[in-house]
Amino acid sequence: MLKLNLYFIFILLIPIINIGLIKVFFKNEKLLDLIYKISPILSLIGLMTIFRFLKHNDIVLNLLYFNHDILMGFLVNKSVFILLVSLDLVWLLFIFYSSRYFVLNKNNNSENLKIAFIFIVFFLHLIIISKDLLSLLLFYSLTIIFSYIFSSKYLFKTETKFSLFFNFLIYLELFFLFLAIVLTYKFAGSLYLDQSKISLINNKYVLLLFLLFFAGVFLPILIPLYLYFHEAKLNPFVVYIFYCIAFAFISAVIFIKILKNIFGMHLLYDMNQSINFISYLNIIIIFNLLVISVFAIRADNIKSLFFYIFFHQFLMMIFSINFFSIYDITKLYVPLFSFLFTMTTLFFTFNNISLYYDHHNSSSNQGLFQIMPINHTFLIFAFSAIIGIMPSYGMVDKFFVLKNIIKEENFNSFIIILINFFSIIIIYFKNFKLIFAKINTEKTKQNNDFAEHLESDSSLSVTNFISVIILFSGIILFPILAKFIT
Repeated sequence: MLKLNLYFIFILLIPIINIGLIKVFFKNEKLLDLIYKISPILSLIGLMTIFRFLKHNDIVLNLLYFNHDILMGFLVNKSVFILLVSLDLVWLLFIFYSSRYFVLNKNNNSENLKIAFIFIVFFLHLIIISKDLLSLLLFYSLTIIFSYIFSSKYLFKTETKFSLFFNFLIYLELFFLFLAIVLTYKFAGSLYLDQSKISLINNKYVLLLFLLFFAGVFLPILIPLYLYFHEAKLNPFVVYIFYCIAFAFISAVIFIKILKNIFGMHLLYDMNQSINFISYLNIIIIFNLLVISVFAIRADNIKSLFFYIFFHQFLMMIFSINFFSIYDITKLYVPLFSFLFTMTTLFFTFNNISLYYDHHNSSSNQGLFQIMPINHTFLIFAFSAIIGIMPSYGMVDKFFVLKNIIKEENFNSFIIILINFFSIIIIYFKNFKLIFAKINTEKTKQNNDFAEHLESDSSLSVTNFISVIILFSGIILFPILAKFIT
């Protein structure tokens, strides 16, 4: 067991070792590129080697104790293993994509962005395997602070104002998370993620803890005041690395861990039957969805559109997680995977389109399908997954939500599904209605060699293709993953 624990610690340290090697060999470009690409592959191989062990046992690392209670420790079980593999797959796709992207788009900050992503992957690994509330708070806080320090380097003046306000909300949410952890320790007498201890608490205290934890990870997204800074045209890399992965994805992971291990399905279901708190949360989500949909429809550039779609889908993920936490806790990971690979696909596609616009100093998408058919096919797939067209993870997510809506007659949740469906269709046709228009073939041939290069580039296209394949394998992978976890 000791050898296995040491081996797993080595796997966890691969991102840090990667960064150390990058700093040592930064002058050797070929070796540097190899180091970037080999690290996520080694991490995935390392995880696969412990796969057989996890079929029968969990990996447990206890680091600190206080009064005979676990103060800080790590746990790797089947569900944690799947999250780690998913994150490392995204790490692999991102590195292969960004390495080629920054060759085509000369950027002095390219190395810093890649290093920032690797640092965030390291922190996310630690959060995913944390088995106590103190570790979650510590590593989440470090991720937030680190993300702000790095992201602020790549923002313009209006974007800095937005970032300052948004990060103020994030620091405020950390206060709520800290307060929730303190009260959990007071009520349950433990910082360990164990739902058997929380079940002894009065329903009023359970609701208070749920709302504190909810605000402790999702507060910024529930206050749409940040949309006041709608002039911000954030770089898709900044949105994807520092908001999509470092904030949204990991907030959802923390909330799911809390729901599964502290509350459990039956406790929340009974509480909702008596208080119906989910309806009030749905009203907040409906309001925010409508506001963000309006801004997305009015977006006048590809960068702003990606920014608003991110928040739109983050809200939909929060809705699905809340819904499944009450009616079917076994499906909690479906919206998480759907969000992760939908946003990864959109990031690759929007980034390619944005690169084409920057190269031609234009924002017109007229006839763009004729110029970049592969990218826009991937874009159509991503939007199809968002509205729930099979066989994507989005379809699996929407199917189980609708099934439980009909069963429980919870029709205010159905309103959210309708808003998502119609708003995404309107957003797509408003922003991309001209992409199928015909344009002069000779003019296209003369002026769009760069677009053809983007389309034929294997690193850019293959990474996006793999992301789409994973996204649209939801109906196949879900039963396999569900069986493995259970």
